[in-house]
Amino acid sequence: AIAFGAGRVWAVSARATTSQPHGTTATLTQIDPRSDRVAGRPRQLAAPEPVGITVSGRNIWIADYERGLLHFAISTQSNASSAAPPPANSSG
Repeated sequence: AIAFGAGRVWAVSARATTSQPHGTTATLTQIDPRSDRVAGRPRQLAAPEPVGITVSGRNIWIADYERGLLHFAISTQSNASSAAPPPANSSG
C-alpha cells in the first residue's frame, strides 16, 4: 500500500518469512519523490498483515488485518522526514 504526505511517498509492504510467528514481516519505506530514491532506512513494523496506509499532517496510520489501526508520528528533527514507529509490542 502507498500514500503521499509530509513531502514523501510512504510504502508499507509485507513479505513472507519463516522467522516471524505469523509468517510475515512488514516494512515501512519512505521515498523522496524529487530524487525517486529511498529516504532514510526502511523500518520493520509490528504489523504482520498491513492492508492500507494514510498520512495526515505529521501522522502515519497503517491498517493491519491482525493488529488493527497503528499510528505513529513523523519526526521533524532533520530536513529528511523519518518515521518513528511505536515499539513492536505497542498498537499506537
